[in-house]
Amino acid sequence: MNSSLVPVFPAELIDAVPTDHITTFSTDAGGTYKYGKTYADREYLDNPKEAKINFVGPMSLAIEKGNPMKKEKDYLVWTFQNPTDSNELRPAKYKLRIDENYNDRLERVVVQYGVANLVAHLLQLCKNNEHVQAVAGRLCPKPGNQVIFMNLYDVGSNGKFRKVPIQFDWFYDGAPEEVRWKVQQICEYLGQRSPFLNSVNDSTTDYQEDD
Repeated sequence: MNSSLVPVFPAELIDAVPTDHITTFSTDAGGTYKYGKTYADREYLDNPKEAKINFVGPMSLAIEKGNPMKKEKDYLVWTFQNPTDSNELRPAKYKLRIDENYNDRLERVVVQYGVANLVAHLLQLCKNNEHVQAVAGRLCPKPGNQVIFMNLYDVGSNGKFRKVPIQFDWFYDGAPEEVRWKVQQICEYLGQRSPFLNSVNDSTTDYQEDD
């Protein structure tokens, strides 16, 4: 993405009054979509495999419980404000399953690639911005053959999107203890408790599928 050619949503949206309806986004092999009442009602975004989700702080992290296929699972939930085409801010979530599974190729237990990659990007976003709760940016999830890749951008002082660069090795950065440590660091930047200490129930995760 050439950041010099990307139009940035108006900065005054940071002070806009949010709407009441919360929109939940997620990504699967088909691309990025919005939640519906059921999994069958999900609505894929235009060009779902090249999705762009704009965000504005304040933001937070949570762990929510869901019961896909009648089996309880944990989801990492990133909450933020999503600018709309009508220049409003809409409360929004982006959520992914945060399973820990043994990977035969890596020969160790790891957290799923997509969520571990997102956590690494969010930590770097926090490190790059002194006032992270007022940051604006863009998340661009991209499904691969078996995993979901994340690209995260924030808005620099010149008003243009700039990519948040990270070094990511799934063997190390996907280790459950490393992901939990990174989440704790992010939460310290955000001024909240680590969500691993306070999981919540959320019925909207009942139909979420794996990434």
